[in-house]
Amino acid sequence: MKKAFTLIAAACMLASTAGAQPTDALQFRHSLLSNLVKAPSRAAYAPEEAPEIIYEAEGEAKNYNKTYFINYMGEVEETSAAATIVFGADNTVYFADPIAMMPMGSYIKGTVEGNKITVAYPQYLAEDEGETYEIALVEITGEMDEDTGMPVANIQEPGTFTYTIGEDGVITLDPLPENCALGLVYCGMMYFGICESDVVYTPDNREVVTPPADLETTTYSYKMNDNYGHTVQIGFDDKDVYFTNVSTDVPDFWFKGSIGDDGKIHIANLQYMGSFMGALEIYTFIAKPIEESPYMAPADPDAEYTFDYDPATGKIYNGSSDLILLINAGNEEIKYLCQISSNGFWKQESYAGVPRDPYDLVWEEGKNFNYFDFYLPNVDVDGNLMLNENLYYNLFYDGEVVEINPEEFGSDSNFTDIPFDYNKNMIVRDRFDGAHEIGVKVWGLESIGIQLINIVDGKEYRSNIAEIKFGSTGVDNIGTDASPVVSSEYFDLTGRSICKPGNGFVIRRDRHADGTVTTVKTVR
Repeated sequence: MKKAFTLIAAACMLASTAGAQPTDALQFRHSLLSNLVKAPSRAAYAPEEAPEIIYEAEGEAKNYNKTYFINYMGEVEETSAAATIVFGADNTVYFADPIAMMPMGSYIKGTVEGNKITVAYPQYLAEDEGETYEIALVEITGEMDEDTGMPVANIQEPGTFTYTIGEDGVITLDPLPENCALGLVYCGMMYFGICESDVVYTPDNREVVTPPADLETTTYSYKMNDNYGHTVQIGFDDKDVYFTNVSTDVPDFWFKGSIGDDGKIHIANLQYMGSFMGALEIYTFIAKPIEESPYMAPADPDAEYTFDYDPATGKIYNGSSDLILLINAGNEEIKYLCQISSNGFWKQESYAGVPRDPYDLVWEEGKNFNYFDFYLPNVDVDGNLMLNENLYYNLFYDGEVVEINPEEFGSDSNFTDIPFDYNKNMIVRDRFDGAHEIGVKVWGLESIGIQLINIVDGKEYRSNIAEIKFGSTGVDNIGTDASPVVSSEYFDLTGRSICKPGNGFVIRRDRHADGTVTTVKTVR
C-alpha cells in the first residue's frame, strides 16, 4: 500500500489482489509523476505566469474513437481509446485528455475555421505545487539521457498544429514535421517519454446506457467485500432496473437489468456505459472463474448475470454463482474498475453500529519517517454498512491518543478524531477498499494502534484498538484486544508464499479465531 505523499494527475495503474482473486483490477489511483528525476535547466520555453488549465468545457460534447501511434519510453505501438471533443461557442473546440495514456481530466483548446481546427502549443494539462505538465510539439531523437534514464526529445518552439474535419465527421491530425509528435513535457524543459502521432478521431455512435429522465431512484447499501462498501442508487422503470454509483470511479455511469418471467434481474453483457477521463471505454463485462491466474476469463458475449429479487423488501441478492460481473475498461480484455459482489444490494434504515476492527496493519521503517499502513472497514460487526461521513479514527502511540498537528502531519489544525476520508500530506486515504497510510515521524515506540469510531445521531460506537507491539528486534506481535491467532502464513517481500521463514524481513499473515486477518512485517 506504499504511496508517495506528493500526488498529482490521475492515471490508470494495474494492481494485484492476494490469494485466489483476479489480478487485473484496474484501480484509478494517482500517478507518481513527482517521483521522477527533476528536469535539467534547459528550458525551450518557460511559463511567466500561473498556468491556465481548462478543467471544464462548455458546449456540445461528442464521443469519438481515437486511433493513434503511442510512443512510450521509445516503444511505438498503434492503439485506440475513447475520446471526447467539445464544440463550444465562437468556433472554439476542446480536446479532452489529448495524451490518452496520461488522462488528467483537462482539455486543450483550438479554433475552427472552415474544415480546419488550429491548436496552439504549449498548453498546460496539470499543475502540482508549481510543477507543470504541458502538451507540446517534440522532435524524437531516439537517444536516452544517461542521468535521468528518460528518452531525449527536442522541445520545439511555441507554434500551432492543425486537424482536418472530413465530410464524414472524421477529424485527422495533419502531418507534423519529420520525427515530430505531440508530447508530454514537464515544467517546459523535459520530455516526459510519452507522445502521440497519426491521430484520427472517428465519431462514436454507440448508445450509452441512460435512464429515463423522470426515473426515481432509491438509496441501497452495497458491499464490495465483507469489510467494505458504499451506497448506490437503483431505480425501477416497470421491468427495467437501473444501477448507478456501483463503481465509485465512475459514479455517474449507469447499467441496467430487466426483471424476467422467473422473477430474477437479468443483466446483459457488454453494455456500453460511456467513456471515462476522455480515454477509457467502460462496459459491463461478464467473466467466468478459472483455476489458474488471473482466475477469470471472458464469458460468452451473450452471457447474462442474474440476481434474485424480492419485491416485498426490494432486496437484490444471490448473484450468479458461476459467473463474475465486472465494470470494465474495455470490451475484450479484463481490466476492471470493480467486481460486483454476489452479495447484492439491500435497503438499510439505520447506519448506527459498532465498527469492525481495523485490520492488516503493517509497519515499515523509513529514513525520514516510518510507514504505518492499515485497512479500515466501513462495515459494522453485524455486517451492515456504515457511512464514511460518520466514521473517524484515532491513532495511538504507546496506548495514548495522538493529536494530529500541522508540524508532524501537515494538517491545517490540531485534532484527534481523523475523518475516514481525510487525505492530506502525511495522512493518506487510498480510496480503494478502505486502505490508509500514515507517515510517522516518531521512533522508539513500544506500540502503535488504530481505533475506528462510528458517530450516528450524537452517539459513538467504537471498535477495539488494533495494535502493533514492538519487540527488541522489531515487530513481534499484532492484533486487537482479543481473538487469538489460529494459523499463520509467511511471504517474502515480493509477496511470494514461503513454507518456512528464514532470517531477515518476513511478511506474516495471521488468521484469528474471530475470522479477522492481520498482516505484519517482522524481523527474524
